Amino acid sequence: MAVQKLPSGRWRGIVKQGRVAVATKTFDLKRDACAWVEAERAKMSQGYDPKLGKQVLRRVINDYLAWRKQAVRSTTYKTDQHMLALIAPNIANRTIGSITAREIEHCYTRLVNKGYKHATIKRFRDSLRAFFTWAQRQNIVTVNPVSVASLPRRQEPEHQMHPWTFSELIHDYHRWQTLNPSSALVALFLGLTGLRWSEARALTVSDVTLDTDPSVFVQKAQPEGVKDPKTTKSGRTRRVPLAEAIVPFIQQQVSGKQSTDKLLPPMHQSRFRRQLHWNTTAGGRTIHDLRHTAICLWLSAGIDLATVRAWAGHADLATTSRYTHWLGTEADRASINKLNHALRRGTQGVHEKEKA
Repeated sequence: MAVQKLPSGRWRGIVKQGRVAVATKTFDLKRDACAWVEAERAKMSQGYDPKLGKQVLRRVINDYLAWRKQAVRSTTYKTDQHMLALIAPNIANRTIGSITAREIEHCYTRLVNKGYKHATIKRFRDSLRAFFTWAQRQNIVTVNPVSVASLPRRQEPEHQMHPWTFSELIHDYHRWQTLNPSSALVALFLGLTGLRWSEARALTVSDVTLDTDPSVFVQKAQPEGVKDPKTTKSGRTRRVPLAEAIVPFIQQQVSGKQSTDKLLPPMHQSRFRRQLHWNTTAGGRTIHDLRHTAICLWLSAGIDLATVRAWAGHADLATTSRYTHWLGTEADRASINKLNHALRRGTQGVHEKEKA
């Protein structure tokens, strides 16, 4: 066993390849040093090379980005490049094998102190986790420290959704029609289907069914500035039924078009907002609130949570459940009205008995 007792009384574990020491670590107890040596040898038997773990993190990230540039879309590559540049300099200059969850959490704390939003820190976490997963596949590290690092709690208040009620949506739709009929119909479509803006932009005529059960198949997304469509946010295809109120508009859109033609008019958020005088007509809402509107309308209509999740394309049920919390006010009001009505009837009976 390659374990050496030091003058201080501590024990140093030494892992060798042939006669060359490739990794060392010092422990208070001999048994801990022995256990570490055995674990390192087991890793090496599976292809792990301790020498690779001694590379400076910054250099390994550069190698990863060079590979990433050829493997993903340019927009994804640029995002990862920007995110990985946020690693604290003192961490980036350490060896990759020495990075633990503690160092990752230090990076998170640094970003919080610099005023970065929680969503940005989560995106940083995702890019960093993907990098360490790649490093594991390359046998550079044996564990992914990002997987066990704790993300800091959200500091800023979460954006509150502000959906339309159905009557509000129809009222604003008629007002928008006087400004720009085409964009008004797009707004109504988003407010009744719950599609994300990028998903609606990617729809083609072939994605629509208008026979027995009118619906749209959401298979891809096309964010603005991206030439080719990509997968949806969840990576899944879904079918979204069309409400009767929107079917005539869809019939009008598919008329005379080829199957590969875009279903909706050209969609650009800046032009859409300008055409509908959004800042003065939307009541402080965002375009994404049209998606929130559809989901809230479905839940208010009594559609079960699992079905709403499928229509909305949420990755998990917890995301859909957030909408039930928002709807709690309306549901509570309706429930207390029922309770009061029942109590009034019961109270009436009590009073009648008292009079008798």
